[in-house]
Amino acid sequence: MKVLEFENVSKRFCNQQGILQVLDHVSFSVQEGEIVAIVGPSGAGKSTILNLISKLITPSEGKVIVNGNIGYMFQRDCLFEWKNIYQNVLLGLEIQKNKTQENKSRVERMLKEYGLWEFKDAYPNQLSGGMRQRVALIRTLAVHPDILLLDEPFAALDYQTKLKVSEDIYKIIQKENKTTIIVTHDVSEAISLADKIIILSSRPAQVKGIFPIVIDAPTPLKKRQHQEFQRYFESIWEVIQNE
Repeated sequence: MKVLEFENVSKRFCNQQGILQVLDHVSFSVQEGEIVAIVGPSGAGKSTILNLISKLITPSEGKVIVNGNIGYMFQRDCLFEWKNIYQNVLLGLEIQKNKTQENKSRVERMLKEYGLWEFKDAYPNQLSGGMRQRVALIRTLAVHPDILLLDEPFAALDYQTKLKVSEDIYKIIQKENKTTIIVTHDVSEAISLADKIIILSSRPAQVKGIFPIVIDAPTPLKKRQHQEFQRYFESIWEVIQNE
């Protein structure tokens, strides 16, 4: 079942220089349960697409059809340093005035299952970057989103930590069975995480290619080690280079 569809979507912004065209008749769809990665050059409109999905902005032309609630995890974890971890993950439920015992129990289950329960009384500055990302993801999942948006979730991490955290985040997404859209500039990261990759051109962005990813491996790290990984990388890189 389709949970998201872009139908010939264009987006323009007005600035001091005049009209800035960011997206130019972009079309794609996302099926329930898919993990989709969007890659493209800096400034191509990847984050604009997430903002359109979350209805923070509206399209200049075309339609954005969203079937379900959105959870948006930004590049920075945006944890409140004066709140402990348990208070941080409950924040979205507090804002929604939906901090029921059932929802609190669900949050506590995720904290225990994903290795954070013993840190529930700690503060963000006492956690590693990878642990902070896990906290931010659990906070986003606490509000029961149907579609999860991740905007460059590993960009601020060093390479070794990025590999470890991508394993953790992938495990959580799979376990919670969330339709997920990840924006990244890292082709290897996209191949290791996604079921489908959408490649954008430079601005004004168009869809240059859509690659279904089928690698018989259970984790992102195992996918990176699979013989099919390099074939996908070369095919996708060729499309990007020809831009």
